Amino acid sequence: MPETAEESALLAIAANAPTIEFDSTTVLAAEDVEDRKQNRGLRKTIAIRLIWMLSAELMFLGLMIIFQGFTIWGFHLQEWVFSIFTTSVLAQTFLLVRVVVKNLFPAES
Repeated sequence: MPETAEESALLAIAANAPTIEFDSTTVLAAEDVEDRKQNRGLRKTIAIRLIWMLSAELMFLGLMIIFQGFTIWGFHLQEWVFSIFTTSVLAQTFLLVRVVVKNLFPAES
């Protein structure tokens, strides 16, 4: 038995409330929405981490170019080593961004 008038009023409202029946389609749709939310969160996290990693990598490349150009602290690489290093870092950055964008944000079909 309800102890207060408020509890008895809530029980009366609940007794007259319409019942909602959930079928398997409704449950699957709710799970799909939750999966999509988790997917978006994961994509955002990965994209932010990737941006920071690539930014650090490109800043390091910029420092290497400055050190090579001004021979700071006696830093000097042979021309062919520096060219291969610069080209490979830029190619790796471009390809990584391309692969991540293609796989992280697939075309909706």
